[in-house]
Amino acid sequence: MKILITAIFVAAFAFTSSIALADKPMGNLDETAWMYVLVSDKGKITKNDSGYILVVNRKDFSNLLMFSDRPARLTKHITAEELDKTWKLGNNSFKNDPPNAAVVISGETQTVQLAGMTVTKDHIEFSLKQDGSTGIQTAAEGQTVIFIDLYFNEHG
Repeated sequence: MKILITAIFVAAFAFTSSIALADKPMGNLDETAWMYVLVSDKGKITKNDSGYILVVNRKDFSNLLMFSDRPARLTKHITAEELDKTWKLGNNSFKNDPPNAAVVISGETQTVQLAGMTVTKDHIEFSLKQDGSTGIQTAAEGQTVIFIDLYFNEHG
């Protein structure tokens, strides 16, 4: 129940934090601002020689949703491969300007920067960087929800 309440709070925050984009016409999908939510039965943050990694096993992966803010209010279920492809697209790509994310694992929430994404046959992995002054918590493992900041591809 705690993870559901946290997830609702973070989703509401994501919507209200993007109100400035609501005034921009979003009729063209290429000009739509997208946010993403990834849900998995199990995820874990680990530390290795190159930094922090959030690992989600493909067998535990249950849902990846992209959605837009007002006025378009669009939603679409996508695959990890589609998000990985989007990661690298356009002038304002996540690869060029890594997104912030709220990560909820077993009810514990932290904000991070998603510095990279790798999709393999067995895993979805995000390279993490510290977001702000709080450190990255590695002890958590369990049900995982990741809320990914806006992707706005202005000119492909």
